[in-house]
Amino acid sequence: MTKLPNQAPILSGQVINLTGRSLDCIICEKPVSQRWQNDNLLLKCPGCGLIFSELISQPDEAGKNYRADYFSGVDYADYRSEKKALQETFQRYLKILARYSSGGRLYEIGCAYGYFLDLARRKWEVSGIDVCAESTKFARESLQLNVTGDNFLKAPVKKDYYNVFCLWDTIEHLAQPHQYLEKISRLITKDGLLCISTGDIDSPMARLRGKSWRLINPAIHLFYFNKNTIKRLLTKYKFQLLLFTYPTYSRTIRQMAYRMVQKQINKSSEMFSGCNFLSKISGTGLGDYIIRLNLFDIMVVIARKI
Repeated sequence: MTKLPNQAPILSGQVINLTGRSLDCIICEKPVSQRWQNDNLLLKCPGCGLIFSELISQPDEAGKNYRADYFSGVDYADYRSEKKALQETFQRYLKILARYSSGGRLYEIGCAYGYFLDLARRKWEVSGIDVCAESTKFARESLQLNVTGDNFLKAPVKKDYYNVFCLWDTIEHLAQPHQYLEKISRLITKDGLLCISTGDIDSPMARLRGKSWRLINPAIHLFYFNKNTIKRLLTKYKFQLLLFTYPTYSRTIRQMAYRMVQKQINKSSEMFSGCNFLSKISGTGLGDYIIRLNLFDIMVVIARKI
C-alpha cells in the first residue's frame, strides 16, 4: 500500500491522475480541473457542483480494493461484529422503502455479508451482488442468500424482473456510478424503485468539518453528492425523485472509535488494526454497545423509474 503525504492511503488497484489533465463530470460531461478546498485529490465541477476523487479504480481491478480486509481493517474494525447495529439501520431503511413498495423482487448492489437482504427477504424475493468474494461466500453459505461475487457492470441480470434496486452506502465507492444507473435503468421494471444511501457533502455537518468530515476519504469514497447532484444524476437516467430523508443510524462504540482514531492519526489500516486503544475497548465489551445518532449528513434517496 502506498500513501501520498497528508492523505488517505491509496489502495492497490488504483491509479492516480498525475498528468494534470482534467477529468469529465459524470453529470455535465464537461472537463473538470477545479480543486475542492485546495485538496490534492478532490475535484469539483464548476457546472453542477459534483465533487469526486482523482483516484480512479481500474474496472477489472475493482475487487482488489474490497477483499475481506476491507471489512476488517480498512473501512471497518470488524464488519461481522457490526451485524446488530447494521441491521438496526437497515430496518429503518426497510420502513422507508415499505411506504413505496409492498413486495416483489429486490436486488442489492454492494450487499457485503447479506445483512440487509437477510431482513428484506421477509417481504421481497431477494438477490444481490458484491465484488468481495469472501463476503458473498458467507452470505450464500451462512445465510443461504442468492448473491454473486462479481462486478455488476459485467454480471448478467434479468431484465424486467426486479422492481427494487438498492445501493446502501455503495454509490460513493463506484468509479462509474453513472454506468451503474444506466444499467439499472435498462433492467428495472416499469415504475420500479431505486434506493440509495450516501453522504450529503452539503449538509451542515459536512460544511462545518470541511476536509475533516468523517466521510472524506478519496481512496475509497470516490464521489461526494448533495441533494442537487444526486437528483440531476437520477434524472439523467430517467428516475423521478420521490424522497430525500436523513434517518437515524446505529453504530457500535467499537466502529465509532475505529473511525475517529483512524482519521485522527492518519495511519494505514494495517498499523491501526493492532492499535492498543481499540483492543482495550473490545476487551471490555464496551465496544459492542450501540449508539443511535443522526448528524443529518447521510441521506436516503428513493426514486421511481419513469
